[in-house]
Amino acid sequence: MGMMGALAAPRRWLVAFGAPCGALAVAWLAWRQHAAPRDGRLPTWLELGLFLIGMALAMLLPRWRRTSTDTLDLPNDGQGGPEGAGVGPELSPLPQGAQSLLAILARALGEAEVALFVRQGGRLVCRAQEPKAFGAQGFGHRLLGLMPQGKGHAAMRAVAMDPRLGGRAERPRRIAVPLYPDKDQAQGPGGPTAPWAVLFAQRRSGPLGEADQALVCSVAEQIAVSLQLEQALRTAQADRLRLEHMATTDSLTELANRRHFMRIFALQLERAKRYKRRLSLIFLDIDHFKQVNDTYGHATGDEVLKGVARVLRHTARKTDTVARYGGEEFAILMEETGLSGAQRIAERIQEALKKQPFGPQDALFFKTVSVGVATFPQHGDAPERLIACADEALYQAKRNGRDQITLYRGPVTACSSEPR
Repeated sequence: MGMMGALAAPRRWLVAFGAPCGALAVAWLAWRQHAAPRDGRLPTWLELGLFLIGMALAMLLPRWRRTSTDTLDLPNDGQGGPEGAGVGPELSPLPQGAQSLLAILARALGEAEVALFVRQGGRLVCRAQEPKAFGAQGFGHRLLGLMPQGKGHAAMRAVAMDPRLGGRAERPRRIAVPLYPDKDQAQGPGGPTAPWAVLFAQRRSGPLGEADQALVCSVAEQIAVSLQLEQALRTAQADRLRLEHMATTDSLTELANRRHFMRIFALQLERAKRYKRRLSLIFLDIDHFKQVNDTYGHATGDEVLKGVARVLRHTARKTDTVARYGGEEFAILMEETGLSGAQRIAERIQEALKKQPFGPQDALFFKTVSVGVATFPQHGDAPERLIACADEALYQAKRNGRDQITLYRGPVTACSSEPR
């Protein structure tokens, strides 16, 4: 162990400076062989030695980088990974309760060090160590040096039972306690499974008595509960975010859906009233969309909807809210923007769509949109009123020949309720 610690600093120096020096030596040797005068060269044996040193450093650098971190790479056996079921929590800050338990255990054992390792994909990663943070010469690094380089789950089980770690000795100086799954799960019908968390404890001088081992096992159970609660909370949070995304996003275009758009519209309109700012609304409708479905099928129609959504998302500003309002109709909500600003954005959208081809490779086509624009406070002070005005302007653009931008100029007419 002392030798490993003594070699750690030179190893880090070689990792930092060895590879550049080796590369420079190789480049210099090549230049000397082809460009330098014959009488100015170094002896052949010296140049050959420099070349071999550079090659050796280049080959050893990746290995040194791997062994300079507190991780142990394990081959993935197909039963776990970053996205696999049963794999431990991602590398987030350790729960405060688990960190406190580690500190209490280290003090209770006296002159002891404890470390918590978590299986992360094909690696065993040191997440915490007491009484000091783990480093290149820390307890976690030394323990990893003792771990067997086996394969998959077998190596994980061997970690907890290695005699050098105190797994089988009667009065060990070190002890390894698997945190999850528990003994019943580990010996279930499906056969032994690898724990994704292991607690290690080491007394610097003297063995660990039975009471000490019982204390380590008791603390390990508490930490296991803390880690499982952490995983459950992370899973619940991910589920909540996924459900929230599903409730607010259109599944086809990945834009805001109509319900979410109306909620944002009400909030932004109230903000515009309070601070006396402008708020503009754009309605867009894809021209002759029904012909796409009738000619090429609904799959192509869906691709057109997704393509138009991408154009809207990339063309609109980051502060704008883009939504699929319904069918082939889209809406864009723009804060602190008047009619002229909304018109410029609509023109950019039209130009971008004219450069976006749709359809199969042998029958590409381009789509146009009809646009209606209304703004607060000129055209109303309620969401329903502004939507009616923008919708009327959109109808006017379609009546005038489509592929046009129409700013609302007059009162709402009965035509706004006619089907397109």
